Amino acid sequence: MLPVEREALTNDVDVLHSSAEIQASARRVGAAKRWPETWLNDAAKMWTSHYDRDDDWEIRFTRGDFSVRVAQPLLLLAMKLLAGRGQRDAMDIDLLLEECRIGSLSDAVAVFDKYYPTERIAPKALSQLHERFARTEDPWEGSANGEGIEKSSGICGRA
Repeated sequence: MLPVEREALTNDVDVLHSSAEIQASARRVGAAKRWPETWLNDAAKMWTSHYDRDDDWEIRFTRGDFSVRVAQPLLLLAMKLLAGRGQRDAMDIDLLLEECRIGSLSDAVAVFDKYYPTERIAPKALSQLHERFARTEDPWEGSANGEGIEKSSGICGRA
């Protein structure tokens, strides 16, 4: 969770793993607080990386076998770039680029490739990155001496 000032906040909490017991507890908490039944949302699991490490997650608290972990900003940025759901993710992507001090398209691509080396940045997210960084050069093209970003990731249809 990033401390940010926003007019609108999410109406749910994304979780990657939830058991039937956690879901039942979430329904009870939601009913008591008059929150929607979907306030604990496990749909985010479709954006999980298979390349993250333990230090990509901050442990917020642990009780017995249960722990709450929050994705570090770089991992969260990569997840948002993979999802790339237009306006739904645009503000988060901008905030995360600032938080992570990402200053170029190639830096954003490098973060994405660390967590999703076989995936592509979503077209809407890639368009947002291009607009933000106003790049005129192709980050997948090497310099005159052949150095540049490795082309193996397949992002944006490059091979």
